[in-house]
Amino acid sequence: MLKKRSLAKLIKKSIPTVLIVLLAIYIMSVGPVIAFFETPAGVPPKYRAPLENFYAPLVWTGEKSDILKELFKKYIKMCSRYNKESG
Repeated sequence: MLKKRSLAKLIKKSIPTVLIVLLAIYIMSVGPVIAFFETPAGVPPKYRAPLENFYAPLVWTGEKSDILKELFKKYIKMCSRYNKESG
């Protein structure tokens, strides 16, 4: 069994890794989440606002960078069941 000090040190060292993994999951979740709520007509209005709020940091990032905006669009299109651009 790890001593308290060793366990605390391990937890402290693993926090940055956990945060990076959670950030990556958040970023990569946008495609599958939109695909889940998507219909042939796009994302229904009742889901659009909550999704836009949840992914607001990604929307803002896309607005500031044309390269990232295109990457997000291509990723969402790749995840789409209807193979069309969303947003």
